[in-house]
Amino acid sequence: MAEMMRLVPLITLGLLSACGSTTVAPNGTTGTPPLLAQARDTGWIDRKPLNQRQAAVAIDPDGCQAWIIDDGAEGYAANRRDPASGLPVCGHGTPGYVYGEPRATDFPDILPY
Repeated sequence: MAEMMRLVPLITLGLLSACGSTTVAPNGTTGTPPLLAQARDTGWIDRKPLNQRQAAVAIDPDGCQAWIIDDGAEGYAANRRDPASGLPVCGHGTPGYVYGEPRATDFPDILPY
């Protein structure tokens, strides 16, 4: 019985270490996180590289700019950054406004504004 009691801490430690080492592999067995967004248009009707589309500039509540493109079925957004420093472009525009036309195609919106 004393021998069994000495093994209890080792068994407990082994079980607890197994709990911390479980991996979730949503994209197969690699353990990489699931892909939530892609930086390209994957639509089958109007597929076109995003850098060939006209983007609008939206001003977020903090006053920083974001590029936005809406092609009806999908929408894209990315923070606008200064090419030299890589810092966000902020302070130019009214928060909550969109400058330019975000609709990139005549494809109707699935969910209207």
